Amino acid sequence: SNLSGGTAGITRTFTGAIVYSSTATGKTVTMNGVTTASFIQFVGVGGGWTLQDTLNNGSSSFLLSNGTLDTNNQTVTCGNFIASGSATRTLTLGSSTINSAGSPNLGGTNMTFNVGTSTINMTGATVIFTGGSRTYNVLTFNNTNIAINDVNTFATLTVNTGATKLGSVTFGGNQTITGTFTCNGNSVTNRVLICSSVTGTARTITAATVAITNADLRDLTGAGAGSWN
Repeated sequence: SNLSGGTAGITRTFTGAIVYSSTATGKTVTMNGVTTASFIQFVGVGGGWTLQDTLNNGSSSFLLSNGTLDTNNQTVTCGNFIASGSATRTLTLGSSTINSAGSPNLGGTNMTFNVGTSTINMTGATVIFTGGSRTYNVLTFNNTNIAINDVNTFATLTVNTGATKLGSVTFGGNQTITGTFTCNGNSVTNRVLICSSVTGTARTITAATVAITNADLRDLTGAGAGSWN
């Protein structure tokens, strides 16, 4: 697809879903600066798509359920970023930045995930990150309440919960951070609770470097070279 003419040549009124259902490879997607704000779906079995420029989907969801998608080092902005399911699919991020205002779900089976040097940023009050027990590069959470599910590996994991006394990050499984785990409460009074999703069941967080401030820890086992004191 090619939304030629850019914002100067297009007035967008359509708000329905945009569905890519081709079963052929070699397809390209060009947005030319147009914000879509529609439910974008890549669903064609065996299809293959490569982004050519920035994709801004506003706060609407972005879904890969079949085929191969290469974000081609481009920036993607959306609500929920979803690539879950059991169908055969490939997601290649390269050096892309994914800005998600919803809850990313990269779980499921039969997905080839090429994380590259990508960055995933999350905003919004509450987010559930379903990692699918995969390996990620840079993840940054700027949310009040965060749940991280599955047993994942991160190069860098950063959590900022903002100016609230109710900030929390909850781990649904053991996590490994090969670089720095940073978790900052806003202040001495606006602290962040770092805890297991199951009270009384400890999660092990293994990190090479630990940088935690204004935080309370519950049901966690700190491991790795980083200092937890």
